[in-house]
Amino acid sequence: MKKIVCEICESNDFLKDNGIFICQGCGCKYSAAEIRNMLVDGDDGKSPSQSLNEEPLQDEEEEEIEIPMHTPYSPNKLTVSVIKTGHETYTAASVASLSAFFGEPKPVFVEGPDSVGHIGVEISVRFISGKVVKYVGVYLEPFNAVGDIVCCTVDGESERRLEITGPFLPGQSWEGYGEGMWYNNTIVNARINRVHVVYMDETEEMYDGREFYNFTPPPQAAPVSPEAPPQPLIPLTVRRHQDALTTKTNKLNRLTCVLSTGETFELGLSAANQSYTLYLRPGTYSIALNFWGQSLVPQKNRRTPDFILDRPTLIDLTVDPVMGGFKTDIYT
Repeated sequence: MKKIVCEICESNDFLKDNGIFICQGCGCKYSAAEIRNMLVDGDDGKSPSQSLNEEPLQDEEEEEIEIPMHTPYSPNKLTVSVIKTGHETYTAASVASLSAFFGEPKPVFVEGPDSVGHIGVEISVRFISGKVVKYVGVYLEPFNAVGDIVCCTVDGESERRLEITGPFLPGQSWEGYGEGMWYNNTIVNARINRVHVVYMDETEEMYDGREFYNFTPPPQAAPVSPEAPPQPLIPLTVRRHQDALTTKTNKLNRLTCVLSTGETFELGLSAANQSYTLYLRPGTYSIALNFWGQSLVPQKNRRTPDFILDRPTLIDLTVDPVMGGFKTDIYT
């Protein structure tokens, strides 16, 4: 005969509640499909239905009910994000501080697997709008440092479900973790495959995991094409038309240029650096001009116009004594 054994505590005592099978040994919850996959050979003389407190399993035809997929038009909305993969432990600092305030140490979820490779996942869920939520089942797969999906080294499976019990009203949030979901030292994080939501009115929705990543696939190294040679660098020269001073302590003469790419250089501290040349890839740029002021209205002309760099270019900066700042002339 077959019997059902809990994957967590190996108990075979289950109670069915609204289509969810609850292990009476550890409280872990399973769907009917998962219970069916957990059937193992046994000799206790009980049928599968007897192992579930005499409540029979649903017929196969009844179980194959398609759960509607969540769409942008649904009034029900939530966000789910993976915070980190790690394990539950007690650190000396946390034990000391928590003991002082609460009288007893409490567990801390830290990044990375434990000493034997046991690892779980910490997630955050925010319920934005819609109906009151009864259960949330988050299905996750772990991946390694190069972005490949990996599996548990004990059972060879990758996907795990983390179930969250409500009720949750719109506007509420939940943050917690599932401990010991996989055994694998190479796991660096986990991706959300799908999220199954059961509402208090017993309706259900399935969220595609891509909704929580803006439909962007996991980052992959861009292939290098031997047929696409790198773009040549183009010289850009910035020249300042103003008498230079010989002292570097004169702040009024110091002009700092910040390219839109973030590169910074100075002009005007001496006659030797009245111009500066950069070599850049083709594109659109601008330069912010930071100075102490050369006129009564120094807030004017503090940035060059945007310019397209597709050929050697010279930018002339000339002090504007009336409007303040520097007038810009661009030559190509």
